[in-house]
Amino acid sequence: MNNAFKTASQNNDLKNDWNWYLATERTNTCYFSSEMVLMHGIMRAAGKTSVDETQEMMMKEAQEVQGLLADLVDAVMEGFMKKHFPDELNGLRFRVTDAPNRAGPANPDSEVSGFSA
Repeated sequence: MNNAFKTASQNNDLKNDWNWYLATERTNTCYFSSEMVLMHGIMRAAGKTSVDETQEMMMKEAQEVQGLLADLVDAVMEGFMKKHFPDELNGLRFRVTDAPNRAGPANPDSEVSGFSA
C-alpha cells in the first residue's frame, strides 16, 4: 500500500487532484485519493502502464464476472423453483408486449398494454 501511495502521488496527471473534500457529515471525504492509491497499486500488480489501461482491464474483468454471476443466479433460481414449487409454475406464464423500454428514456404518457395469457 505504501508503494501504491508513492506511485499515485508521483503521477503528474493527478498533481491538481490531491485535495481534501471536506464535508459537514461524518463520512470519508478522501474517496478520490483512496481510489487513486488503490488503482495505482492494481496497476503495478497487473503490470500496466496507465490508469486508463488499468481501468479498462478491470471493467472488462468485472463485466465477465457479472455475466457469470447472472448465470449462477439463474441456475440457483431454477433449482429453487423446481424444488419448492409445483411443475405447473415453471415456464412462461404470460407475455408482456408494447411495454416501455426501461433502458430508454422515460415517457410518463405511455401506457403498458398487451398482456396475454
